Amino acid sequence: MPSPNYGLQSSSPLTVTVYSPESPLQNPLKLIRDIFSDIWRTRELIGMLFMRDLKAAYRQTYLGYIWILLPAIATTAVWYYMTSQGLITVGKTPIPYPAYVMIGQIIWGTFTSAFSAPQLGFNGGSAVFMKLKVPPEAFIANACAKIVFDLLVKTLLIVAIFVIFWAELTLSWTVLLVPVGLLTTMLFGVSLGLFMVPLGSLYTDVGRIVTMAMPFLMYTTPVIFPSADGDGLAATLMRWNPLSPLIEVTRCWLTQGTADPSQVFGLLILIPISIIIGIIGLVLLRIAMPHLVVRMGM
Repeated sequence: MPSPNYGLQSSSPLTVTVYSPESPLQNPLKLIRDIFSDIWRTRELIGMLFMRDLKAAYRQTYLGYIWILLPAIATTAVWYYMTSQGLITVGKTPIPYPAYVMIGQIIWGTFTSAFSAPQLGFNGGSAVFMKLKVPPEAFIANACAKIVFDLLVKTLLIVAIFVIFWAELTLSWTVLLVPVGLLTTMLFGVSLGLFMVPLGSLYTDVGRIVTMAMPFLMYTTPVIFPSADGDGLAATLMRWNPLSPLIEVTRCWLTQGTADPSQVFGLLILIPISIIIGIIGLVLLRIAMPHLVVRMGM
């Protein structure tokens, strides 16, 4: 019986990749070209997987896509209640605190989802790409596509913020730069996630450590609390946190019409850094595949 092609065109078959311990990294540039060529050739499969997963995720729910919005809404409501009741003091924010937290949560959620996407895509597709001639990067790309969709849905929250706090926010031409900040945030998260896939696939401890570290990282990022001034520990951690300029600049572009030039530079410098880390992560994944096959018993 002929094997299914899963949406692949017969006129452009995939290059057969043999995962074996004897496959050294002899030509890195060719390997990189092969990886992106495989992703392009499986674009139809990626689209099919995306539509399948999207329908399955919300098929048996009453709220449907509203579930994408609820985490940011719930977190904002909790923090607004605690600050309004005097249970906690967060300091002065440049825009109304509910808008500050909501936008921060949207950007932070984009990063955490992007960071988790490579591992989720790899684990979800492992039973398939080890039996068929399908590259694992296709399943990772599918997981990343879901992040873009979620982000588009969350624009409804941004619209709601401007409707509620219209008089206290500044809508400027810099709103056109917001996609740069969001895509850079996503790119940075995916690149780090790709780098972690080989380790996370071999040792479940890695995932547990990351889960424990994420809340700490959020509190050292201007998501809930504004950036701290001075030379204290909190201020130092926020200042050197690479996520700080991503969140601060994107939020300022969206609501204030301006941003700190030094933080804009910090955001822009993350673009080439993320690309380099991402490419290294893809290469490491291909190199590690023979070992993953053996260790994971695929």
